[in-house]
Amino acid sequence: MKTQFRDNAIDIAKGIGILLVIVGHTGGLPAHSTVHHFIYSFHMPLFFILGGFLFKPSSIGTHIRKDAKRLLLPYVFSVFLLTLWFVILGIKYDNYDMVWRTLQTGLFGSGQYHASPIWGDYPTIGMIWFLLAMFWCRISYNMIAKLPKLHKYLLGAVVAMTATMIDNFIINLPLGILTGLSAIVFYMLGNALNENLAWVHKKHTIFSVVGIVCWLIALRFSSIGMAACHYENYILDIAGACGATWCVYALSRELEKKTNYLNSMLSWFGANSMTILCAHFLEESSFMWEHLHIPTVWYVILPLRLCFVILFTLIAGRLFITRKIYGIA
Repeated sequence: MKTQFRDNAIDIAKGIGILLVIVGHTGGLPAHSTVHHFIYSFHMPLFFILGGFLFKPSSIGTHIRKDAKRLLLPYVFSVFLLTLWFVILGIKYDNYDMVWRTLQTGLFGSGQYHASPIWGDYPTIGMIWFLLAMFWCRISYNMIAKLPKLHKYLLGAVVAMTATMIDNFIINLPLGILTGLSAIVFYMLGNALNENLAWVHKKHTIFSVVGIVCWLIALRFSSIGMAACHYENYILDIAGACGATWCVYALSRELEKKTNYLNSMLSWFGANSMTILCAHFLEESSFMWEHLHIPTVWYVILPLRLCFVILFTLIAGRLFITRKIYGIA
């Protein structure tokens, strides 16, 4: 088997991101609205920026085949597992409403209620909207990236802004198409960071200061919801999310230099972030804890969620089918 080099700092940053996703979906935390606003200001843009950082162009056909296997297959399989769970509950309670709802939301693939006049209030599938959006984002950017640098950046910005406006003022398209296209701006900026990394590292202090300032201003005056193409202040939200991601990346670089348990744990969570996202989707969307009559207070649910996603990922890594579906090394 061909061994691929992994950037441990990127894995650490993704590990921080996926843990924040789980925390952000856990209600009842002390100062919940503040914690929620802090996390949502950058946690999903971070994954698109890091994805762009790792981007490598290829032929359109090759890109579609790889991303269909890497992103669409885990999406379909996760929806299948959730549907199977509700079939079992349907047999027990003689009620199959959630089976049809899961199939309906899975086929549409909306991550959150949108502002769109058309299909904006369509029932949502939940956090695995990210897999669909990343698919369209990567496929589209792979074509845009073939243009000269200036044209690439201009077209990427135009596509992202146009998709955002169409989603907000006209229609919420199925399968996360517009959500993915609107995310191109983050993916493109991540790719630009990689292309200019040597220069950026020379200006490390300046980037860190500017990043923190942009993030703090965005936290104070704006809000972002990528799943719904929501940007309260478009430029400020993008600048704030990029600033926060740069801070997380810089922190990850520092953590990478040390060999300790925290480093290893975050790296493991990052390397398995997609499997963990799907596991989190299953435990939250299945109403597992309610069916088990477990109190839904944060200090009980959050540790249980973490235990579940870790156990699910470990088991999935030992089974041939799930290892292939989720791409677990």
